[in-house]
Amino acid sequence: MKKAFIFSCMLILSATWAYSQVNYIFSASVGTYNSLGGATTATLTAAYPNVKTILDESFSNDIPIGFTFQYNGINYTKIHLNANGFAALGAQFVSSSSIDPSYDVNDLRAGNGYKGAVRPILAPFWDNLQLGSTSDITYMTQNSAPNRVFTVQWNNVGWQGGASAISFQIKLYETSNLVDFVYRSEGGAGGANRSASIGITSEISRKTLFEVDSLSFISVKSTNNSPLISTSVETDDLATKPISGQVYRFTPDACMPPSGIILASCGTSEANLRWTALQGSNSFQYALSNVDVQPVVGTTGTVTNIKFSSLVPKTDYYFYIKSSCGTLWNKFTFRTTATAELPYTEGFENTLENNIPDNMSSQAYSNDFADIFWQTTDLLPSASGSKAAVNSAPFAVANTWLYTPAINLIANHIYTLSYKNSTTGSSQTLEVKYGTMVGEDSMKNIINLDNAITNTSYQTKSFNFTPVVSGQYLLGFKYKSKVNNDLLLLDDISLNDTGVLPVELVFFKAKLVSDNEVKLTWQTKSEINSSHFNIERSKDGINFEIIGKTFSRGGNTETNYEYYDRKPLFDVSYYRLTQVDKDGKPTPSNTESISMKAYYALNLYPNPSSKEVFVKMENTDNVVIRVFSMIGQEMSVKNDVLSKHEIRITPTQTLTAGIYMVSVSSKTETRVLKWLVL
Repeated sequence: MKKAFIFSCMLILSATWAYSQVNYIFSASVGTYNSLGGATTATLTAAYPNVKTILDESFSNDIPIGFTFQYNGINYTKIHLNANGFAALGAQFVSSSSIDPSYDVNDLRAGNGYKGAVRPILAPFWDNLQLGSTSDITYMTQNSAPNRVFTVQWNNVGWQGGASAISFQIKLYETSNLVDFVYRSEGGAGGANRSASIGITSEISRKTLFEVDSLSFISVKSTNNSPLISTSVETDDLATKPISGQVYRFTPDACMPPSGIILASCGTSEANLRWTALQGSNSFQYALSNVDVQPVVGTTGTVTNIKFSSLVPKTDYYFYIKSSCGTLWNKFTFRTTATAELPYTEGFENTLENNIPDNMSSQAYSNDFADIFWQTTDLLPSASGSKAAVNSAPFAVANTWLYTPAINLIANHIYTLSYKNSTTGSSQTLEVKYGTMVGEDSMKNIINLDNAITNTSYQTKSFNFTPVVSGQYLLGFKYKSKVNNDLLLLDDISLNDTGVLPVELVFFKAKLVSDNEVKLTWQTKSEINSSHFNIERSKDGINFEIIGKTFSRGGNTETNYEYYDRKPLFDVSYYRLTQVDKDGKPTPSNTESISMKAYYALNLYPNPSSKEVFVKMENTDNVVIRVFSMIGQEMSVKNDVLSKHEIRITPTQTLTAGIYMVSVSSKTETRVLKWLVL
């Protein structure tokens, strides 16, 4: 299937070189290679299992840097390490037994596939390398804030076969955000096919934008002690090693333009944008225009977010921003949403191949390079007509939205949404919500959460929902998936107004009001022909069960109701109110959710108590619980794991009345709770 970007209300690659440029100054020096001692060994995963060994092709994901490291204007706290002499800050490396991810083929210039998804890349010595053992990649964070240094080391690795040829390190420096590559030459010369690359890349590269790509990397042209660099031609055939003690340093531009621009929300006449504040530069100039012309000067400010109002619907806008100290502008493009009338239908028929309908919009929170975005195609079966909307996650985890136009909805009217979906194989997830603006933060109202779409032929899904407040709303279809080679298909969306609720619901809310109690409240304005309300709870937001029932009081005045759930679910509880007519017709309300995770980690109950006490936590795996008196004497207790969230503590000796300290320790932390014994 062909791939193309959708130029709508989404984060898109701007047609200007500034957006994807890697803003670093290169320098070289000779120093000392200090091998790591007492470092953590990276746990390796085979990249191409059953075909290549873990010593040949492997990686380690989500290594903690130990501090916030800003690279090319974007903040990172984790890094991914590859056995082939490079590290990544983007999507995780993936393991595939059927497709070679080709991590051993160096490609700074315009990495595609899996290698494109993991950008940005830091490559001290990228080629086909071989580890001598599974403990040859280690890492550690040294020194104290704000001068910590994170180091990752490849030790005694082979180069295209043969004996150990080279050791090298990446060093990341807190505050200064310097990147150092440091080398030590070993005895082996490397194999006949040796051809390494050394350099760094930006977070984005598009082979379809050649001129842009030429500024998205820095390639070191030789391995001598004072090499030249190139930002237009990659040197991918380095055949000699740097000398021992060689240091290649990449220093961030002191005044690069802000990056990490995100369209937080967008409507017909309003847009909210935010960006990452640059370390060392907290003053910006920005400007917005519906004409793609770089400004001479903009509005100066120190905020890292901005709201624009009085915009024109269905219009392309160009947001420019630069640091006040510099001259280089960064550009971000977005489109305000269109409007539509009811009944609304979309079958994707009047759409160019790869595009989405002109009045819809899309937004990607996935890795920018990973080819994860909504589009339409006639190359796959549709539910009707010749086209359907599709999405896929071939190289990275998916998180993308497709939005309808803005539609005027009336409070307490029942709206029926229907659509058809299917998959070409793997289980897929589709969340359907509605909100007042484009943007995940605005999609607050759940219509359906389908976490396991496995049907390979189209199924029709139909749901009723009722807005509490009148206004313009957009429907959002969120595609979520792990990396896989299958597709989700969506077709024949329709939305209709099916009537007025017999009950005018003003609000329905859920709130955690005590240690382990959720209060549900709702208010009605009028109740006509209403029988009762079912209070419903769900662990996944899809399958609800009735936990309570309250009869309608009737009348045409404001009426308040409340209900207490005294045993909420562990983790997350989803709540919904279903109003039932006297003729039995049900109408569900909006869905509210309560997360108990923070509560689990701290809760000791009943407290005070006399014989036993219970500890609730997020996870009881490998937890050690000890009880001490106020003078530090450890008391004898028995701990019984009742579930993955709860442990019962029973003293095996008599405890006199007073305060005791309960120490709860996991692999990562220790919490101390006070227990009052009566």
